[in-house]
Amino acid sequence: MLGESLRIGPGRIGHIPQGHGLRIAFIELRLLARALADLMALRNHGCMPGPNTQIAFIGDPLSGRAKSFFSNSPAGKVSACACSILPARWATWLFLVDAVDPDHWSLDAPSGLIDAAECAQDHRFALQAMLLATMSA
Repeated sequence: MLGESLRIGPGRIGHIPQGHGLRIAFIELRLLARALADLMALRNHGCMPGPNTQIAFIGDPLSGRAKSFFSNSPAGKVSACACSILPARWATWLFLVDAVDPDHWSLDAPSGLIDAAECAQDHRFALQAMLLATMSA
């Protein structure tokens, strides 16, 4: 079984090794599910892809979750800042991802702070969908 892989979706996740690297693959899958859930929560609060939509990101853009977030975000719609406060030039942006604490991101939309329970529910939905796609591959 080593060396075999499953493909999830049309090239979105790539190869997930079975056997020896399964634990690492699950961690990668969880990071991707969390990133997709964050994007889903922002979308549910009005963050529609388009030329006028910008998402400010504060935190470490090199963390695993952040890399997944950026690689699945609409191209050119996320700006990153490795700092602990929002730069003044971003004060007018409507959507904010506060990832200063890498384990507990907070998402902000024009309607206010997005509830952590809602984000957790989106995470479960994303992970379940990805696992179902894996089983049917």
